[in-house]
Amino acid sequence: MKSVLTAALFGLSGSTKEGINPILDDQIFQTISVQLKALGLVNIEYVKTTKGGMGLFWTLTPKGERLMNEIRTVRSEPKVK
Repeated sequence: MKSVLTAALFGLSGSTKEGINPILDDQIFQTISVQLKALGLVNIEYVKTTKGGMGLFWTLTPKGERLMNEIRTVRSEPKVK
């Protein structure tokens, strides 16, 4: 999740350059994850993987899904008469 978030944040800011790997400070990443949990948008939990190990999994809560759908829905322009 950290690498996906890093790519998205640095991509949106336009600060990525060819051959340079952006780094998201771990404390900032932890703050973002705590904030998303506090807002009730995600659940973050360790779950047993299919290979028997443990993995940290992020899932959207119902509130997170509603917000995602609201933000990502492409709305049609109202027809002008």
